[in-house]
Amino acid sequence: MIYNEQQFASFSTSLFKYEKQEVIATHTEIRTAITKFYNTQAVKDKFQLAELPAIDIFLQGSYANDTNISKSSDVDIVLRLQNVWRAYTTNLKSDELNRYKASTKDSLYTFNLYNLDILFCLQSHFGAQYIFNDDKCLKIKNHPKFCDADIVPALTYKFYNSFYNSENQKYDEGIIFDTNTGKQIVNFPKEHRQALILKNQATNGNFKESVRMFKTLKQKLIDNGKLHKETVKSYFLENLLFNIDNAKFTGSYKNRFESILEELVNKFNDKSITKFRCANGVHDLISEHVWNIESAKELLIGLVFIKNRNEF
Repeated sequence: MIYNEQQFASFSTSLFKYEKQEVIATHTEIRTAITKFYNTQAVKDKFQLAELPAIDIFLQGSYANDTNISKSSDVDIVLRLQNVWRAYTTNLKSDELNRYKASTKDSLYTFNLYNLDILFCLQSHFGAQYIFNDDKCLKIKNHPKFCDADIVPALTYKFYNSFYNSENQKYDEGIIFDTNTGKQIVNFPKEHRQALILKNQATNGNFKESVRMFKTLKQKLIDNGKLHKETVKSYFLENLLFNIDNAKFTGSYKNRFESILEELVNKFNDKSITKFRCANGVHDLISEHVWNIESAKELLIGLVFIKNRNEF
């Protein structure tokens, strides 16, 4: 084993308090920027919206889920436009789909226009020299008072299960946004976060500790050239461990690592890993739109290397 119990314990540690406060301060300041510079009445009038646009601002990703490891700058803040949405309607019956189409119409306020409005708000408040329009998000970088952050303007996404009328409909609610190259990105951050909270409670707080431990080990593999940095995003690792039986999240940190890894390898070998679901309850983990089996194998090979060797 490359690491001992004390090292495994350190790998599971949560963020230092000052790092969390820096994230909270950045989050709060983004809210201030929107309040000051986003003219809801002008947007409503210009794009003929039925009501004033409302923006739901929240953290997503590792910081929101309390699975972040120290010295990581992966701060994601979502700005979801609540009353403009895109829909997944494939699951609707033909009569439901007809009713849905009859009761809705495309908004004149497109994602690109909304993204530009948020860019204006952030540049006006923080200074244009600190705000960048990246492919997948807007970024705050190198600001003297606030941490680096990925800011994700997004529309609401409705994954429909049924539709009778506007008052009687069922859907899973997530977010959707376009990259600068035109690719659509969909996820369900609030459902994912809530599922991790429940998993952590069911394991007496050991689930999130274990996720941080595995994330640190993943980073050690990357740093030592045993794993490519794009192979395993934090989101994939959270979902991977979410599927492990609660009983495996017990004992010492070393025992936890070995027990979880053993189950992952077994699930890979008997192919039941392909039945793993994302914590959001909507997507399969191993699928065209989420993660692939080759990357899962690469991660497991790296973790087995840690278990069976004395050093890198």
